[in-house]
Formats: sequence, structure tokens, C-alpha cells
Amino acid sequence: MNQRLQAALLLTLSIALIMLFLFHQTESSKRATCSALLGQLEGALSNYRADNNGLPPNLGLLTGRQGLSTAHALDPWNHPLVYRVRPGAGFIPLKDAIELYSIGPNGVDEGGKGDDITNED
Repeated sequence: MNQRLQAALLLTLSIALIMLFLFHQTESSKRATCSALLGQLEGALSNYRADNNGLPPNLGLLTGRQGLSTAHALDPWNHPLVYRVRPGAGFIPLKDAIELYSIGPNGVDEGGKGDDITNED
């Protein structure tokens, strides 16, 4: 192989490795952001529950609480967060009373499994 071809292959391989590293860092950052968002929403839900003796039927009712906006109902991949109040949620611990998770980067609701990011992570 001539030197120019070797240099071009080495440069291409280097760029590919850098892109892979950056992609991994971006995904890790998005997962961390999503976990922080779920924690913030849990706090707002806990406060809402204390103030209203119940949980909101949707995340939209948290708008304006603790600096939350409607944008907080989307995960870092721009997918709507999954939020459900479980039956009998009255006085059980919040983590048992709700389902709150992101469907993750693949955009497929796997029921809190797979690449989904849950409030229990």
C-alpha cells in the first residue's frame, strides 16, 4: 500500500473513532440529563401530592411548579415521557404510586425495560 493510501486510511479510522467516542459521550450525557429530569419531576409530583391530596392525571398540571414548563414532559430525545398513576395510589410511596419513565433513545415504549430510563434507575 502506498503511503498516501495508508495515511488516508489512518485519518479515516481516527475520525471514525473520534465520532464514536463523541456519540457515546452524547448518549451518556442525554441519559444523565433524563435521570435528572425524572428526579425533578418526582419532586414536583411529591409537592403536588402534598398540596392537593392526590396526584395529577397528567404532567401538564405541573407547569409552573419548581420552574417546570411543558418542555419538561419531553425527554432529551424529544419523546414524550410516560406518566401513569397506578390504581390505589392514594397513600402509598410515590415510587409505587406512579410509572414515570422515558422511552429512551430507540423511541420504543418497552414498559420501563430495555433502553427505557425509569424513575427507579
